[in-house]
Amino acid sequence: MSERSDDAYKLWRDATEKFDYFMLGVTGALSAYAAEHLEPTRVGLNAGTIELVALACFVGSAILGYQRLREAIMVLSAQAQRLRLEGDSDIARVEGSTDAAAIHVDRGVRFAVWRNRLLFTGFIVLVVARIAPAYGTDAVTPILKQSHPIQANPPSIGGRELACGSNPTGKPLTNRTACP
Repeated sequence: MSERSDDAYKLWRDATEKFDYFMLGVTGALSAYAAEHLEPTRVGLNAGTIELVALACFVGSAILGYQRLREAIMVLSAQAQRLRLEGDSDIARVEGSTDAAAIHVDRGVRFAVWRNRLLFTGFIVLVVARIAPAYGTDAVTPILKQSHPIQANPPSIGGRELACGSNPTGKPLTNRTACP
């Protein structure tokens, strides 16, 4: 390789590493933001669960970002080994080192693609979780409570649910206004 191509490769490698560190930092910041604003709720179709899914996407993206950096280091290691072996006359060892570098490059590309997908998905899911309550789609349970208050939370005594139109003594009620 010429000196200009070596310089271009070094500039490209440095820019790629900086971008990977930047993406890992953004993912960490989004993970911290989502975790800080996460309120414990019951798992179900509600904003809290959607935010939990976003947090899981961010954590998965951070893990894949770390793996991407690890594979980049492995590529550099395989390239250094190849350069050391080029002085030897054993061509099979040089080709094996080149194959190892290609494998790490492929893995690094896959990790980067899935990191970006999870980061984008987590961001979209977090936006949906923040906007959904404004449209009244926070949860299925409050919708049921508004339309059928007795069916959403049936009364119970001692762990037994009371049937509509009955009282704890088992006698039928005369006033049925409490039942839908």
